[in-house]
Amino acid sequence: MTLNKKLLISFSTLVLIIIIIIIPLLKLNSDLTSVSRSLQLASRNNAIAERINASSMFIKSSRNQEDEKTAREELNHQFMLLKKSLLVLSEGGDAPEMNQLIVIKPAGEEQRYAIGNVQELLHQLDSTIYKPMITEPITISVKISHRYSLPGSTEIKTFSSDSLIENPAFKEAFSRLIQQYNQNILLNACTSVTELFATRYNSLSASFNNYLYLSIFAILLCVTIVSFVIIRMVKRPLAAISDVAKEMAGGNVSRRISHQSNDEIGDIARHINHLSQTIQHTASFITSVGNGDFNAAYQVEVNTAIDEKNNLPLATLNMRDKLRMVSEEETKRNWVTAGLARLSEINRSLDSADEKMYDTYLQFIVKYMNANQGGLFIINDDNEMNPVFNLVACIAYGRKKYQEKELALTEGLIGQCYLENDIVYITDLPQTHLTITSGLGESMPRCLILLPLKTNDKTIGVIELASFEEIDQYKLEFLKKTCESIATLIVGLKSNIKTNRLLQQTQQQTEEMRAQEEEMRQNMEELMATQEELDRKRLEMDSRMDAINRSIATIEFSTDGTIMAANDKFLKLFKYSLQDVTGKHHSVFLEPAQRNTPEQLHFWESLKNGNNIENQFRYIDADASVIWLSGIYAPIFDRHNTVVKIIFFARDITAQKTIG
Repeated sequence: MTLNKKLLISFSTLVLIIIIIIIPLLKLNSDLTSVSRSLQLASRNNAIAERINASSMFIKSSRNQEDEKTAREELNHQFMLLKKSLLVLSEGGDAPEMNQLIVIKPAGEEQRYAIGNVQELLHQLDSTIYKPMITEPITISVKISHRYSLPGSTEIKTFSSDSLIENPAFKEAFSRLIQQYNQNILLNACTSVTELFATRYNSLSASFNNYLYLSIFAILLCVTIVSFVIIRMVKRPLAAISDVAKEMAGGNVSRRISHQSNDEIGDIARHINHLSQTIQHTASFITSVGNGDFNAAYQVEVNTAIDEKNNLPLATLNMRDKLRMVSEEETKRNWVTAGLARLSEINRSLDSADEKMYDTYLQFIVKYMNANQGGLFIINDDNEMNPVFNLVACIAYGRKKYQEKELALTEGLIGQCYLENDIVYITDLPQTHLTITSGLGESMPRCLILLPLKTNDKTIGVIELASFEEIDQYKLEFLKKTCESIATLIVGLKSNIKTNRLLQQTQQQTEEMRAQEEEMRQNMEELMATQEELDRKRLEMDSRMDAINRSIATIEFSTDGTIMAANDKFLKLFKYSLQDVTGKHHSVFLEPAQRNTPEQLHFWESLKNGNNIENQFRYIDADASVIWLSGIYAPIFDRHNTVVKIIFFARDITAQKTIG
C-alpha cells in the first residue's frame, strides 16, 4: 500500500470522525432553537392569561356600554388567542399573532400532558366564567307587580313595573372569576407549562455546551492520533523532522515542519503544517466563541465548494453564526425588558401631578434609544374649537432645551402621525427639515421617527426622535410599548392638573366664604333679638313632636347606622326594649341575607350625603316575623349643613301587605 493511500485512509477517517462529532452538535443546536421558540410562545401565554384576567375585571367596572363592549371583545380575543397558542404549542405549527413568523415544533410527551391540563382547565373556565362574562348582560330587566287599594274602597288594583337587577348568571361567573383570580389558577397553569419548557431549554443548553467542549477535545484527540499514525508510517524517512513530529504527537501544534520537497514526504510535511495550523486556529476560535467572543477572527481558509457536513471550518463558522444569532436575540430581549423595568422605576419615583415628568420621560427615551434629539408634543384641548399641539419637552444631546412651540393638529409630520394614528419612520430626510448641532458643526440625522401616544385608540400626543443611527425593529417595538405606558400616565397627569386647578378655585371660594362669615357675625345681634321667639316656637315644636311620637313609630340613627334612640311605638312594634337596640346597627331589623350588601352600603352613603329616602320597607322583629313599614328616612343637619343623625318616621302597613 502506497504512502498516498495510507494518508488518504488516515485523513478520511479523521474527517469522518469529525463529521460524526459535529452532526449531533448541530442537532442539539437545532433542538435548542426549537425549544427556545416554544419557550417564547409559552412565556407569551403567561402574559395572555394576565390580560384575560384584566379584561374580565374591566367588564364589571366599565363605566359605559362602549367600554363594556370593548372589554368583552378584548376578553374574547385574548381567550381565543390563548387557545390557539396552546394548540400550536402542543401540536406544532405557526405561532399566532407574533411579530415575526415563528414555527413551533410539536411538544414532548411531558409538555403535551401539562398543556392538555391547561386546555382542559381553559375549557372549564370557558363554560363557567368566560363565556357568561362575554355573552351575559350585567343586569336584566324583570317585571315587579304592585297591589294597592284606593282610600274608601275595597277594590284592589294591580300594576307592574320594570326593574333592573343583577344578572344571576353574570354574577355567578364574576364570583368564580374572583376566586380564580385570587388563586391565580389560569396564570399558575400557564406558568407550569412555561417552567417545563424552561427546564427543557436549560437541559438542552447544558448538553449543548458539554458536547461542544467534548467535541473540541475529541477532534483534538483524533487529530493527535492521526498525526501520530502518520509519523509512525514515515518515521525512518523523516528523521530530519522527527523532533517536530514528536512535539505534535504530544499536543504541541505551534511548531512547523521545515522540510520541503515535492515527493510524498514533502506532501506529508505540508499537510501536517496545514493541519497543525487549522487545529490551532480552530481550537483558539472555538475557545473564543465558547467565552462569548463571536467576533473572534477565524484565520482558516474556508473552501465553500466542499459540502458543509464534510467541511470543518465552514461547520465551525456556521456553529459560530448560529450561536451568535441566539445570543443576539437574547440580548435584544434583555434590552427591551431592562428598558421597561427602568420605565417602571421612573413611574414609581415621579409625582403624578408634576409636569416635570414630561422632561423625565423624554430624557429617558432619548438616552436609552441613543438618539440625539427628541421632542414631546401633547394635545392642548383647553380651546375645544381649536385644539393644538404644545411642545412640553425638548431634549438634545441629553440636555433639556427651553423652547416653546405650538402646532396645528394637521401641521407637518406631527399632524401626519396624528391623522394616521401610526408610526412615521423616515430615513431619507429633506435637507431643510432639521440639523443636529454640536460644538464642531451641524449634521443631518440619518433617521426621524414619530410615534403617537395612544390610549384606548385615542391619540393624546406625539413623540419625535432624531438619530444618526437607524432604529432596529426590536427597538421600534420597545418604543411602541413605552409610548402606550407613557400615554396612560400622561392622561392621569392631565387629569390631576385639572383637579389641582379646581382645588385652587375651591380654596379661593373658601376664602370668600370666610369673609362672608365676618359679615354674618355682625348680624348675630339681630338674631339674638329673635331668640325668644325661637324658644317659644321650640316649645310648640316639642309639643308637636310628642304628638307625633304617640301616633308614628320613630327611631334615630347615627350616620353609620347605629341606633341612638327609639320611641315606645317603634319598640312595641318590633318587640324590643330600648336597652336591647341602643348601640346596635340598623341591620338588626334586616334578614341575614340583606345585611352587609352593596345595596345597604349605598343606602347609608346616600343618607350621609343628605338625601331623603321614602319607600316601603320590609323588616323583621325580635321574633323574626316580617314587619312592613311605610315611611321616610330623613337626615338631620347641624348649622354647618352637616348630617349629624338620621330619623326614620314610619307607619305600620303589615296588615295591608298581608291582605295583598
